[in-house]
Amino acid sequence: MPGEPRTIDDHILCLARLTGASATFVCEVRALFIRRGIALDSNAAPYLAALEDAFLREERTRAVPQSPSDVASTRPTGRAMTVIVPQQREAWPHVPGPDDLQ
Repeated sequence: MPGEPRTIDDHILCLARLTGASATFVCEVRALFIRRGIALDSNAAPYLAALEDAFLREERTRAVPQSPSDVASTRPTGRAMTVIVPQQREAWPHVPGPDDLQ
């Protein structure tokens, strides 16, 4: 369909408009792809479902009054946002995180 967003960045911007996501959240999503070496002008097809899920979760988080601890546990950032790029996860090098500290 003509005019349909095709790149990752196109979809990020489209979903941000549709859900009212903040500029901060949009930057976080873009940064996730960039950190993983995935160009924002890449084809979005492999990531569509996860992108839509992340933006819809973020929208629901803003729509429902929650305690600060609930927001921190449900907002799709950090480790939870790695779901956005599951198809590429096997190839990523292990980066130590908080769970690796003993």
